[in-house]
Amino acid sequence: MTTAWRPARLDDVVRIARLSNSIHTLFPEREEVFAEKIRLSPEGCHVLESDDAIVGYILSHPWRRRSPSALDSLIGELPAEADCWYVHDLGMGAGVRGTGAATEIAGRIIRAAEREKFPVVALVAVAGADGYWRKLGFQEVAADGLAAKLREYGEDAVYMELPLGAAGAPRP
Repeated sequence: MTTAWRPARLDDVVRIARLSNSIHTLFPEREEVFAEKIRLSPEGCHVLESDDAIVGYILSHPWRRRSPSALDSLIGELPAEADCWYVHDLGMGAGVRGTGAATEIAGRIIRAAEREKFPVVALVAVAGADGYWRKLGFQEVAADGLAAKLREYGEDAVYMELPLGAAGAPRP
């Protein structure tokens, strides 16, 4: 069995949506949301393919710090004033969790954000995933207005950032 990360394509959207909605049952998103992310930021969207099945994915793009986008919503365009690289979603099927594949793709995204000179990578951790992200150097950030935005992500949602550059954390 061959398992490898590759860039996501628009013809992957149905399979990404199916996997995402099976993992994040409380936070379903429409196929259009996944397709838009791939169109707007192909360099930030990848799938983990095992033979012909998609068993993992990451969707990420330039964005604004401390301003997570609403779930299951279209963003229209990337902001000209983007000041972070935002991980919208990282999903791994049960059979590939714990293999290091998630850390591999997170590291690639972090290094790409560094090359693009973003000061931070940001995300919202849900369902207890903040522990995983802390191991990669992400830190919880509390800021005015974030609590209201995080409610739609669930009671345990945590907004996190990873500082990049010379002062940043060790990279996966």
